[in-house]
Amino acid sequence: MRRYLMVALVAAAACTKKTDPLPPMPPDPPPKPEAEKVAEPPPKPAEPPPKPQPVDASLAAPKVTVKLVSPGKGKRAPLKVTPKAGAKQAIELALDFGQRAEQGTNKEADPILTFVFAGDAEVKDVDKDGAATYGVVVTDVDARAVGATVSADKLAALKQDLAVLKGLVIGGAIAANGSGSELKLHLDAAGDKGRAALELLQLALPTWPVLPVEPIAVGAKWQVVAVTKMVQTPIEVTHTTEYELVAHKGDAWTIKGTTKVTGTDQSFGPAQVSKIGGTGTIEVAVVDGALYPTMKTTLSTEFVAAKTGEQPAKITFLQATQVTPK
Repeated sequence: MRRYLMVALVAAAACTKKTDPLPPMPPDPPPKPEAEKVAEPPPKPAEPPPKPQPVDASLAAPKVTVKLVSPGKGKRAPLKVTPKAGAKQAIELALDFGQRAEQGTNKEADPILTFVFAGDAEVKDVDKDGAATYGVVVTDVDARAVGATVSADKLAALKQDLAVLKGLVIGGAIAANGSGSELKLHLDAAGDKGRAALELLQLALPTWPVLPVEPIAVGAKWQVVAVTKMVQTPIEVTHTTEYELVAHKGDAWTIKGTTKVTGTDQSFGPAQVSKIGGTGTIEVAVVDGALYPTMKTTLSTEFVAAKTGEQPAKITFLQATQVTPK
Protein backbone atom coordinates (compact mmCIF):
# COMPACT_ATOMS: atom_id res chain seq x y z
CA MET A 1 0.00 0.00 0.00
CA ARG A 2 2.73 2.42 0.96
CA ARG A 3 4.63 1.40 -2.21
CA TYR A 4 1.68 2.47 -4.43
CA LEU A 5 1.39 5.74 -2.54
CA MET A 6 5.06 6.61 -3.13
CA VAL A 7 4.71 5.94 -6.83
CA ALA A 8 1.74 8.27 -6.95
CA LEU A 9 3.58 11.03 -5.11
CA VAL A 10 6.62 10.73 -7.39
CA ALA A 11 4.38 10.92 -10.39
CA ALA A 12 2.64 13.96 -9.01
CA ALA A 13 5.95 15.64 -8.29
CA ALA A 14 7.15 14.87 -11.75
CA CYS A 15 4.06 16.52 -13.15
CA THR A 16 4.65 19.70 -11.15
CA LYS A 17 8.42 19.98 -11.93
CA LYS A 18 9.29 23.22 -13.84
CA THR A 19 10.54 22.57 -17.37
CA ASP A 20 12.22 24.79 -19.98
CA PRO A 21 9.76 26.78 -22.09
CA LEU A 22 9.04 25.54 -25.59
CA PRO A 23 10.17 27.67 -28.57
CA PRO A 24 7.45 30.01 -29.85
CA MET A 25 5.21 28.80 -32.64
CA PRO A 26 5.62 30.57 -35.94
CA PRO A 27 2.95 33.19 -36.52
CA ASP A 28 -0.08 32.31 -38.54
CA PRO A 29 0.34 33.19 -42.17
CA PRO A 30 -1.41 36.42 -43.06
CA PRO A 31 -4.82 35.92 -44.61
CA LYS A 32 -4.74 35.71 -48.32
CA PRO A 33 -6.23 38.83 -49.85
CA GLU A 34 -9.54 38.30 -51.55
CA ALA A 35 -9.26 38.07 -55.26
CA GLU A 36 -9.52 41.54 -56.65
CA LYS A 37 -12.79 42.07 -58.41
CA VAL A 38 -12.44 42.87 -62.07
CA ALA A 39 -13.84 46.32 -62.54
CA GLU A 40 -16.77 46.29 -64.96
CA PRO A 41 -16.51 48.87 -67.72
CA PRO A 42 -18.94 51.73 -67.26
CA PRO A 43 -22.07 51.38 -69.38
CA LYS A 44 -21.80 53.00 -72.76
CA PRO A 45 -23.90 56.10 -73.05
CA ALA A 46 -26.91 55.69 -75.31
CA GLU A 47 -26.07 56.71 -78.82
CA PRO A 48 -27.95 59.84 -79.84
CA PRO A 49 -30.47 59.38 -82.62
CA PRO A 50 -29.06 60.10 -86.06
CA LYS A 51 -29.11 63.77 -86.86
CA PRO A 52 -31.77 64.58 -89.48
CA GLN A 53 -30.16 65.25 -92.81
CA PRO A 54 -31.18 67.67 -95.54
CA VAL A 55 -33.53 66.17 -98.09
CA ASP A 56 -33.98 67.20 -101.70
CA ALA A 57 -36.74 65.88 -103.92
CA SER A 58 -38.22 66.68 -107.29
CA LEU A 59 -41.62 66.32 -108.89
CA ALA A 60 -41.79 66.01 -112.65
CA ALA A 61 -44.30 68.12 -114.53
CA PRO A 62 -47.02 66.19 -116.36
CA LYS A 63 -46.89 65.98 -120.13
CA VAL A 64 -49.53 68.40 -121.38
CA THR A 65 -51.15 69.25 -124.70
CA VAL A 66 -53.63 72.12 -125.23
CA LYS A 67 -56.23 72.54 -127.97
CA LEU A 68 -58.52 75.55 -128.37
CA VAL A 69 -62.03 74.34 -129.19
CA SER A 70 -63.82 77.70 -129.38
CA PRO A 71 -62.45 81.28 -128.89
CA GLY A 72 -65.73 82.55 -127.40
CA LYS A 73 -67.80 85.55 -128.43
CA GLY A 74 -67.05 89.21 -127.97
CA LYS A 75 -63.83 91.09 -127.48
CA ARG A 76 -60.91 88.72 -127.20
CA ALA A 77 -57.85 89.19 -125.04
CA PRO A 78 -54.89 87.00 -124.10
CA LEU A 79 -55.31 85.12 -120.82
CA LYS A 80 -51.93 84.67 -119.15
CA VAL A 81 -50.24 84.14 -115.82
CA THR A 82 -48.55 87.53 -115.38
CA PRO A 83 -46.68 87.82 -112.07
CA LYS A 84 -44.02 90.48 -111.65
CA ALA A 85 -40.46 89.89 -110.45
CA GLY A 86 -40.17 90.50 -106.73
CA ALA A 87 -43.90 90.13 -106.09
CA LYS A 88 -44.81 88.34 -102.84
CA GLN A 89 -47.97 86.49 -101.96
CA ALA A 90 -49.18 84.60 -98.87
CA ILE A 91 -51.14 81.46 -99.73
CA GLU A 92 -52.94 78.60 -98.01
CA LEU A 93 -53.09 75.14 -99.54
CA ALA A 94 -55.65 72.59 -98.27
CA LEU A 95 -55.40 68.97 -99.45
CA ASP A 96 -58.13 66.39 -98.82
CA PHE A 97 -57.38 62.65 -99.07
CA GLY A 98 -59.62 59.60 -98.75
CA GLN A 99 -59.73 56.02 -99.97
CA ARG A 100 -62.29 53.24 -100.40
CA ALA A 101 -61.77 49.56 -101.15
CA GLU A 102 -64.31 46.90 -102.11
CA GLN A 103 -63.46 43.20 -102.43
CA GLY A 104 -66.47 40.93 -102.66
CA THR A 105 -68.67 41.71 -99.66
CA ASN A 106 -65.82 43.42 -97.78
CA LYS A 107 -65.86 47.19 -97.85
CA GLU A 108 -63.40 49.54 -96.18
CA ALA A 109 -63.14 53.30 -96.16
CA ASP A 110 -60.44 55.53 -94.72
CA PRO A 111 -61.54 58.83 -93.18
CA ILE A 112 -61.02 61.89 -95.32
CA LEU A 113 -58.21 63.91 -93.81
CA THR A 114 -57.40 67.51 -94.65
CA PHE A 115 -53.82 68.75 -94.58
CA VAL A 116 -53.39 72.52 -94.52
CA PHE A 117 -50.16 74.26 -95.49
CA ALA A 118 -49.54 77.99 -95.20
CA GLY A 119 -46.71 79.54 -97.13
CA ASP A 120 -45.09 82.66 -98.50
CA ALA A 121 -44.53 82.78 -102.25
CA GLU A 122 -42.11 85.07 -104.04
CA VAL A 123 -41.48 85.61 -107.74
CA LYS A 124 -37.72 85.47 -108.30
CA ASP A 125 -37.52 86.40 -111.95
CA VAL A 126 -39.61 86.79 -115.10
CA ASP A 127 -38.01 86.23 -118.50
CA LYS A 128 -38.78 87.96 -121.79
CA ASP A 129 -41.40 85.34 -122.67
CA GLY A 130 -43.25 85.79 -119.39
CA ALA A 131 -42.03 82.60 -117.71
CA ALA A 132 -41.71 83.18 -113.96
CA THR A 133 -39.29 81.50 -111.56
CA TYR A 134 -40.72 81.37 -108.06
CA GLY A 135 -40.19 79.95 -104.59
CA VAL A 136 -42.54 79.07 -101.74
CA VAL A 137 -41.54 78.66 -98.08
CA VAL A 138 -43.93 76.62 -95.90
CA THR A 139 -44.57 78.59 -92.69
CA ASP A 140 -47.21 76.47 -90.93
CA VAL A 141 -49.02 73.13 -91.18
CA ASP A 142 -52.21 71.67 -89.72
CA ALA A 143 -54.44 68.61 -90.07
CA ARG A 144 -58.11 67.92 -89.44
CA ALA A 145 -60.64 65.16 -90.09
CA VAL A 146 -63.59 65.68 -92.40
CA GLY A 147 -66.86 63.82 -91.86
CA ALA A 148 -65.27 61.10 -89.72
CA THR A 149 -64.34 60.45 -86.13
CA VAL A 150 -60.60 60.48 -85.56
CA SER A 151 -59.27 60.37 -82.01
CA ALA A 152 -57.69 63.52 -80.63
CA ASP A 153 -54.47 61.59 -79.92
CA LYS A 154 -54.22 60.34 -83.50
CA LEU A 155 -54.87 63.78 -84.91
CA ALA A 156 -52.29 65.34 -82.56
CA ALA A 157 -49.71 62.73 -83.62
CA LEU A 158 -50.46 63.46 -87.26
CA LYS A 159 -49.96 67.18 -86.71
CA GLN A 160 -46.66 66.48 -85.00
CA ASP A 161 -45.51 64.37 -87.94
CA LEU A 162 -46.41 67.15 -90.36
CA ALA A 163 -44.69 69.83 -88.29
CA VAL A 164 -41.33 68.78 -89.78
CA LEU A 165 -42.41 70.42 -93.03
CA LYS A 166 -42.15 73.91 -91.57
CA GLY A 167 -39.40 75.62 -93.49
CA LEU A 168 -39.83 73.46 -96.60
CA VAL A 169 -38.78 75.34 -99.73
CA ILE A 170 -40.57 74.66 -103.02
CA GLY A 171 -39.13 76.06 -106.21
CA GLY A 172 -40.23 75.96 -109.83
CA ALA A 173 -41.10 77.93 -112.90
CA ILE A 174 -44.36 78.61 -114.69
CA ALA A 175 -44.84 79.71 -118.28
CA ALA A 176 -47.24 82.47 -119.23
CA ASN A 177 -49.80 79.88 -120.36
CA GLY A 178 -49.73 78.10 -116.96
CA SER A 179 -47.63 75.09 -117.94
CA GLY A 180 -45.19 74.28 -115.15
CA SER A 181 -41.65 72.98 -114.85
CA GLU A 182 -40.25 70.29 -112.61
CA LEU A 183 -40.72 71.24 -108.95
CA LYS A 184 -37.76 71.18 -106.57
CA LEU A 185 -38.34 70.60 -102.86
CA HIS A 186 -35.74 71.15 -100.12
CA LEU A 187 -36.01 70.42 -96.41
CA ASP A 188 -33.04 71.30 -94.20
CA ALA A 189 -33.58 68.47 -91.73
CA ALA A 190 -35.84 65.47 -92.18
CA GLY A 191 -35.89 62.05 -90.56
CA ASP A 192 -38.20 59.23 -91.60
CA LYS A 193 -41.25 61.25 -90.60
CA GLY A 194 -40.06 64.19 -92.63
CA ARG A 195 -39.56 62.06 -95.72
CA ALA A 196 -43.02 60.52 -95.34
CA ALA A 197 -44.62 63.95 -94.93
CA LEU A 198 -42.70 65.20 -97.95
CA GLU A 199 -43.97 62.30 -100.06
CA LEU A 200 -47.50 63.13 -98.98
CA LEU A 201 -47.17 66.74 -100.03
CA GLN A 202 -45.70 65.80 -103.40
CA LEU A 203 -48.78 63.75 -104.22
CA ALA A 204 -51.11 66.70 -104.53
CA LEU A 205 -49.21 69.92 -105.03
CA PRO A 206 -51.49 72.13 -107.13
CA THR A 207 -50.83 72.86 -110.75
CA TRP A 208 -52.05 75.88 -112.63
CA PRO A 209 -54.73 75.39 -115.29
CA VAL A 210 -53.00 75.40 -118.66
CA LEU A 211 -54.32 78.19 -120.88
CA PRO A 212 -54.62 78.56 -124.64
CA VAL A 213 -52.07 80.84 -126.25
CA GLU A 214 -54.70 82.43 -128.52
CA PRO A 215 -56.71 85.47 -127.37
CA ILE A 216 -60.12 84.40 -126.05
CA ALA A 217 -63.44 85.86 -124.94
CA VAL A 218 -66.16 84.76 -122.52
CA GLY A 219 -67.53 81.40 -123.62
CA ALA A 220 -64.15 80.21 -124.92
CA LYS A 221 -63.54 76.48 -124.56
CA TRP A 222 -60.32 74.52 -124.67
CA GLN A 223 -59.14 71.01 -123.91
CA VAL A 224 -56.06 70.05 -121.88
CA VAL A 225 -54.73 66.49 -121.88
CA ALA A 226 -52.24 65.67 -119.11
CA VAL A 227 -50.45 62.34 -118.64
CA THR A 228 -49.50 61.82 -114.99
CA LYS A 229 -49.27 59.29 -112.15
CA MET A 230 -52.23 58.32 -110.01
CA VAL A 231 -51.96 59.53 -106.43
CA GLN A 232 -49.94 57.15 -104.19
CA THR A 233 -49.21 54.74 -107.06
CA PRO A 234 -46.97 54.37 -110.12
CA ILE A 235 -50.07 53.83 -112.25
CA GLU A 236 -50.07 56.10 -115.30
CA VAL A 237 -53.34 57.87 -116.03
CA THR A 238 -54.58 60.48 -118.46
CA HIS A 239 -56.59 63.51 -117.31
CA THR A 240 -58.64 65.15 -120.05
CA THR A 241 -60.07 68.47 -118.83
CA GLU A 242 -62.58 70.56 -120.74
CA TYR A 243 -62.24 74.22 -119.71
CA GLU A 244 -64.54 77.16 -120.27
CA LEU A 245 -64.01 80.87 -119.60
CA VAL A 246 -67.28 81.76 -117.85
CA ALA A 247 -66.54 85.38 -116.85
CA HIS A 248 -64.06 88.20 -117.44
CA LYS A 249 -64.41 91.43 -115.47
CA GLY A 250 -61.55 93.90 -115.28
CA ASP A 251 -58.44 92.00 -114.23
CA ALA A 252 -60.32 88.90 -113.03
CA TRP A 253 -60.97 85.80 -115.13
CA THR A 254 -63.20 82.92 -113.97
CA ILE A 255 -62.64 79.47 -115.42
CA LYS A 256 -64.54 76.24 -114.82
CA GLY A 257 -63.81 72.75 -116.06
CA THR A 258 -64.58 69.05 -115.80
CA THR A 259 -62.03 66.24 -115.88
CA LYS A 260 -62.28 62.69 -117.17
CA VAL A 261 -59.76 60.07 -116.02
CA THR A 262 -58.72 57.20 -118.29
CA GLY A 263 -55.87 54.71 -118.42
CA THR A 264 -54.70 51.54 -120.13
CA ASP A 265 -54.48 48.17 -118.39
CA GLN A 266 -51.10 47.85 -116.64
CA SER A 267 -49.22 46.15 -113.82
CA PHE A 268 -49.06 47.44 -110.25
CA GLY A 269 -46.61 45.20 -108.40
CA PRO A 270 -48.05 41.65 -108.45
CA ALA A 271 -51.49 42.93 -109.47
CA GLN A 272 -53.00 43.64 -112.86
CA VAL A 273 -54.83 46.96 -113.02
CA SER A 274 -57.80 47.52 -115.29
CA LYS A 275 -60.96 49.62 -115.64
CA ILE A 276 -59.19 52.87 -114.79
CA GLY A 277 -61.64 55.76 -114.68
CA GLY A 278 -62.83 58.76 -112.75
CA THR A 279 -64.11 62.31 -112.85
CA GLY A 280 -63.20 65.68 -111.43
CA THR A 281 -64.05 69.37 -111.36
CA ILE A 282 -62.04 72.59 -111.29
CA GLU A 283 -62.90 76.24 -110.66
CA VAL A 284 -60.27 78.94 -110.97
CA ALA A 285 -60.22 82.71 -110.48
CA VAL A 286 -57.16 84.21 -112.18
CA VAL A 287 -56.18 87.79 -111.33
CA ASP A 288 -53.80 89.65 -113.63
CA GLY A 289 -50.41 90.17 -111.98
CA ALA A 290 -50.86 87.46 -109.31
CA LEU A 291 -48.77 84.31 -109.16
CA TYR A 292 -51.31 81.98 -107.53
CA PRO A 293 -54.99 82.02 -108.50
CA THR A 294 -57.85 81.09 -106.19
CA MET A 295 -58.58 77.49 -107.11
CA LYS A 296 -60.74 74.54 -106.07
CA THR A 297 -60.44 71.04 -107.54
CA THR A 298 -61.98 67.64 -106.88
CA LEU A 299 -60.91 64.30 -108.29
CA SER A 300 -62.16 60.74 -107.90
CA THR A 301 -60.04 58.00 -109.46
CA GLU A 302 -60.89 54.30 -109.42
CA PHE A 303 -59.50 51.06 -110.81
CA VAL A 304 -59.75 47.30 -110.37
CA ALA A 305 -56.70 45.41 -109.11
CA ALA A 306 -56.55 41.63 -109.47
CA LYS A 307 -53.90 39.23 -108.17
CA THR A 308 -53.66 35.67 -109.44
CA GLY A 309 -55.90 33.42 -107.37
CA GLU A 310 -57.56 36.30 -105.49
CA GLN A 311 -60.85 38.08 -105.90
CA PRO A 312 -60.48 41.42 -107.72
CA ALA A 313 -60.62 44.57 -105.58
CA LYS A 314 -62.07 47.91 -106.60
CA ILE A 315 -60.02 50.84 -105.27
CA THR A 316 -61.18 54.45 -105.22
CA PHE A 317 -59.02 57.46 -104.40
CA LEU A 318 -60.68 60.73 -103.43
CA GLN A 319 -58.81 64.01 -103.33
CA ALA A 320 -59.54 67.71 -103.36
CA THR A 321 -57.36 70.79 -103.46
CA GLN A 322 -58.09 74.37 -102.47
CA VAL A 323 -55.62 77.21 -103.01
CA THR A 324 -56.47 80.49 -101.28
CA PRO A 325 -54.29 83.60 -101.69
CA LYS A 326 -54.23 85.69 -98.50
